[in-house]
Amino acid sequence: MTERLARLNPELLRGWRAEATPLRLAITLLLSAGVAWCIQLAWGWSALGRAGAVAFGIFSFVVTPIRIVGAIAEEHARHTWQRQRMSALSPAQMMLGKAFGATGLTDLAALCALICWGMGVYLADSAVLGLSVEQLAEFVAHHRAAFPLDAWLMICANLFARFLALALAIRNCDRSRTARGRSFIVAILLSLLLIGPLALLQNSRPPPGIADDWSAALWFGFLSMQNDAFWVLSGLAFVAFAACWCWCAARETLSGRLFAFEAVVVSLGAGLWWAGTAYGAGDAAQFALFEAGGPFEADAPGRVATSTLLLTLAGAAYLWGVAERVERRSAREFLSAPSLRNAPAWLLIVALAAAAAVAHLVFGAFRESGEYGFFQLNFWVVSLLGFVARDLGILFLVLSGRVKRWPELAALASWLVLGLFLPGALAGAEASMGGFGLHLLFSPIALQEPTVNLAVGAASAWLQAALVVMWLVRRGQLDRRSEHGIGNT
Repeated sequence: MTERLARLNPELLRGWRAEATPLRLAITLLLSAGVAWCIQLAWGWSALGRAGAVAFGIFSFVVTPIRIVGAIAEEHARHTWQRQRMSALSPAQMMLGKAFGATGLTDLAALCALICWGMGVYLADSAVLGLSVEQLAEFVAHHRAAFPLDAWLMICANLFARFLALALAIRNCDRSRTARGRSFIVAILLSLLLIGPLALLQNSRPPPGIADDWSAALWFGFLSMQNDAFWVLSGLAFVAFAACWCWCAARETLSGRLFAFEAVVVSLGAGLWWAGTAYGAGDAAQFALFEAGGPFEADAPGRVATSTLLLTLAGAAYLWGVAERVERRSAREFLSAPSLRNAPAWLLIVALAAAAAVAHLVFGAFRESGEYGFFQLNFWVVSLLGFVARDLGILFLVLSGRVKRWPELAALASWLVLGLFLPGALAGAEASMGGFGLHLLFSPIALQEPTVNLAVGAASAWLQAALVVMWLVRRGQLDRRSEHGIGNT
């Protein structure tokens, strides 16, 4: 068995031998069993189930990413990382070896937590729950039926966070300690942002047999969201996106070539999933979008889907821009000669967000529904895209400038000032000019406003974005002149 594993994946075997020794495995099992026994004796089976679910979530979203990033940092500190990059490992062997080799004890503890969660669900007692016999029977039946799917989604969350943290750690292993530490933080945030709502939305479904709007919810109009198979495939799709991201990062490390499209694939895949979910929920709910806007029109689900896609892509662009540090030299090379080959990944995501905004406008064709209807929503979409372009342009400007230490923090500080503190201060002071609230010049979230005010806000957003782009173009021209002068010399 050991020889076969050594042939299939020597990196995985090396990690298990260093991490999961028999003594450590025995201690982990004894500690897990002892803690579970104490919880069951003190509070009962239901408390054990809740504790197991919380522990599995902590192991999945916190401990596992930290352990993976820490293992990569240790190898970099011991100067063994470069030797592995020159080895004969394939990208798949590196990905699986690093993802599961350094987390043997953590995975065993997470498995024990998952078992405790299942025992608590199937052996819940009425003394702790405080329910009657009929209520207890209904409660137990519902949770027993939902537990396999909930456990599957949590396992998918574990794998998603694992591959995501490893991909970011591989990309940042040759950079500063701050960049390596930022890897697991961004992995935790992305995992909670993408996988967390998946489980919450699934658990919001009513039990089978109850007439509700969920029975008519269809993902993009052709896949039933009430079926458990849809949620199983959704969790598997998110894991596939993260695995693709990690595989491309490993291949880039081993080959020395750039494969930046994985961020675009993951962002677009997650955005399309949430867009389809919003489409199905909006189509089934048929609720009023605004107080004076009336019910959904025929094209409203599509517009809700495009809005969701735009929001997901915008959030991914922000997170990826902070997570993937662009070297100053690469940033200046892109400014002096822009091309898709040396474009940062978040710029491609912004381009996809622009396409989503165009689709949103085309679906609505600027239809107006009441005083506060879709016409105002169009201006909100245009303003949001302008603010995204402004903020990420500031990020690129800082990365290509003279800020040597923590340039991402400088960009983040400017985002907070322009997007939060300044509009908050103007709104708190009720600053206005001729009935126009000055906070609209810096705030993309303003729906219940007259159309003229929203038009001025959208123009302000794109004016700020244009100023940042002009500054970037000027920086690129100066860099080209400097390189031309050095070449002539």
